[in-house]
Amino acid sequence: MTIHAEQDTPGQRGRQPGWAAKFIPAAAITAFISAAYLFGGLTIVDNKLSDFSFKLKPRPASGNLVLVAIDPKSIETLEIWPWPRRFHARVIDNLLAAGATRVAVDIDFSARSRPEDDRILLDAVTRSEGRVILPAFSQLGRSDNGDPILHESLPLPAFRRVAPLASVNVRPDTDGLIRRISTHDGDRPAMSTALAGGNFPNMEEYRIDYSIEPSTVPQISYADVLAGRFDPAAVAGKQVVIGSTAVELGDQLAVPVYRTIPGPMVHIIAYESLVQGRALLSLATGPIIFFVLLLTFGLDALFRKLSWRKSAVMGGVALTAVLGGAYLVQTTAPVLVDTAALLLSVILTFVVSVIRRSDQQAIRLVFQNLDIRRRDIMMRHVVEHSFDGIITMSPTGIVLSVNRAATNIFERDEKDILGGHIGRLFPALDDGGTPELLTRLLHVGAAPHELEGIRVSMDPFPAEVSASRVEQDDQTVFTAFVRDITERKLQRQRLEYQANHDALTALPNRILFQERLSETISKAEQSGSTFAVL
Repeated sequence: MTIHAEQDTPGQRGRQPGWAAKFIPAAAITAFISAAYLFGGLTIVDNKLSDFSFKLKPRPASGNLVLVAIDPKSIETLEIWPWPRRFHARVIDNLLAAGATRVAVDIDFSARSRPEDDRILLDAVTRSEGRVILPAFSQLGRSDNGDPILHESLPLPAFRRVAPLASVNVRPDTDGLIRRISTHDGDRPAMSTALAGGNFPNMEEYRIDYSIEPSTVPQISYADVLAGRFDPAAVAGKQVVIGSTAVELGDQLAVPVYRTIPGPMVHIIAYESLVQGRALLSLATGPIIFFVLLLTFGLDALFRKLSWRKSAVMGGVALTAVLGGAYLVQTTAPVLVDTAALLLSVILTFVVSVIRRSDQQAIRLVFQNLDIRRRDIMMRHVVEHSFDGIITMSPTGIVLSVNRAATNIFERDEKDILGGHIGRLFPALDDGGTPELLTRLLHVGAAPHELEGIRVSMDPFPAEVSASRVEQDDQTVFTAFVRDITERKLQRQRLEYQANHDALTALPNRILFQERLSETISKAEQSGSTFAVL
């Protein structure tokens, strides 16, 4: 009996690294997306997607909280600013007399005013027996040595003794928009928390649901409440917030969806988020990264088995499922799911699968095309910046293209040259002139020709022209190289004149005499005539 020891064959040994290498792209994608997500690189995309989802299903306000607006109408009606505190006292009295259960005032009472007005407001707040909530502000200030400190602006001590306080501070996100709000500011409840009942022990901070429309919040003008011109049923059994909505007073905050809304409206929308069960919480980062891992490795395995077209379809299905699932969770439960990482996982996995399935020849073709484009751009640059005029034309002499030097030589616009016959530039090449000269000129390898060119002003000038032939897409294209030799001819004429004339008298010299004599002798010998020299 022969016993064979088990050994890995070369094929088996080669399959192990290949098996491991298949998962390297998915692992790299997961690591990249996780790092980008954890370090906030995808926050802006997640914010845009959540803002868009708010617009898809607007929600009305509950109607249980009424805004008494310090609006432009009130400022115009009362004609003075700031208003005496007795006005606020009368508004509070009128609201409570109409049956309002609680009045939250978003007005700063940290500084003293006229003693009589302060006393009238204090009496009104005292009569409310705790049903008036006053605001507490935190403002950035400077210490005596110049260090930044957080300074708390509270109502006057007399007011604090008879009314509960609530924080009206808001902190913008990194993009400057108010997206989230704390339930408490230290030991003090936020204004929205106090109005909603204040019992949220397991929630320190939440995202405001901006699908709740500010336009559905009941509003009454401050001036109407002050004058008693309002329906008591509008506030009976409801809570009220008194605050500024006039743009000129500056209490406007940047928010998603609605761009800017008054500061008191932010607290009202935050209150509505609490009482409607829409205080949104973000899904923890751990589950998001876990879903990225599952999605990346699952799609990677699927895309390896499918063609790129089927993979594209499955990728679209995955993107739709991610967005639809996140929206469904958000609308049915107060949870915001960050989807940017999941969407990026689908996109990158598909792109990597397409690249991986492409063979080396296809990749080389891509780089060759890029190289051809680069060379074409370079050649265009060379042609455009050449000192010689370059004209391409058909075998029949129709101009196809010209460079900048050619338009300068003929002093014509490019559109005036294109599509015309070369004979417009060189009369000798006109079809009605000497067509065989065009044939000789366009013959590959022919020597340069000296032709007379015509500028747009109809002034003739000497030009040196040579041509070459190029076969392009089964078509023949001829390229003519044109050089203005006006200066060269003038220089040559000057040199000939200087060589044949005396520099002092400008009379013909011995060289010119001998030249003319040699020419005359040659002609006389050919014709058999005689001549004399005097």
